Amino acid sequence: MPEQLSLLEPGPSRPLTDGVFLAIFPPGGAMSTAGQQQLSRHRLRGKLHAPERLHVSLIGFGEHDGLPQRLVDKVRGRGVSLFRAV
Repeated sequence: MPEQLSLLEPGPSRPLTDGVFLAIFPPGGAMSTAGQQQLSRHRLRGKLHAPERLHVSLIGFGEHDGLPQRLVDKVRGRGVSLFRAV
């Protein structure tokens, strides 16, 4: 059973540094194209991230102190079943 947080006890003693989230990688360079369009449209001069790093985040499962393997396994399983249904 997951541990219940208490409003009366202090929070974590160190910052939560690991996030768990479900994301998709759009096909065919769609994110790169959108990025180039935004650079041009808004006259931005920055450098785009590498295309393989670009994704669309669908849902977050919180910030954690280390990656809870049980949560990662559940999210991974649900993500696979979600995309099989599409």
